[in-house]
Amino acid sequence: MSVFSEVVKRAREGRSVKVPDLAEASGFSRNALYQAIKREEVGSIRLGRATVVPAHEALRLLGLKPESIAA
Repeated sequence: MSVFSEVVKRAREGRSVKVPDLAEASGFSRNALYQAIKREEVGSIRLGRATVVPAHEALRLLGLKPESIAA
């Protein structure tokens, strides 16, 4: 399964996505995504040393509707 498919599946399940995985799936560089997070253009959560993007934000960046998250 491709990284894109894995990220979409994870986000649709309502689970947060790691920045490197989202960057690869979206076509952004990791640095560009981290900079967007720093500028608060993309929502994120810090879990220890890791930064993750909530499911609704990941879907938005991938051009998918947040309403498609499974309940």
